[in-house]
Amino acid sequence: MKLVKVEKQKQKDIVGTVLIKAKLPSYMRNGHGTGHGGIIATLHDSSQWYSILALTGKECMTAKLTVEFIQVVPLEQEVEIHVRVVRASKNFAFTDGEIRDAKTKKILSKGSCVFLVIPEGSPKL
Repeated sequence: MKLVKVEKQKQKDIVGTVLIKAKLPSYMRNGHGTGHGGIIATLHDSSQWYSILALTGKECMTAKLTVEFIQVVPLEQEVEIHVRVVRASKNFAFTDGEIRDAKTKKILSKGSCVFLVIPEGSPKL
């Protein structure tokens, strides 16, 4: 994955947006020869977690992940992952994102997450 853009928002209802580009290698295929659903879910989870860290500096862990598969995600082709950090409080952060075809901009998958913010000073594993 390659971080492309991080934008903090001045709007009251959103923390910011992040754009990440990625390309799924052929070994991440499912039985139909397209992007495996588990990898698509991981892209949503990882990109949304990183977006919170990039925009707020807060460490967190996934409490809930929801993924909607709309179209197949191709292998060996660039996709864009558009993430919005909707809210980040002391204890929770809320995000949503879309995986889009980099050429056509069609939405291939949507995902949303709820994260638990790890309190500062917590022991590291």
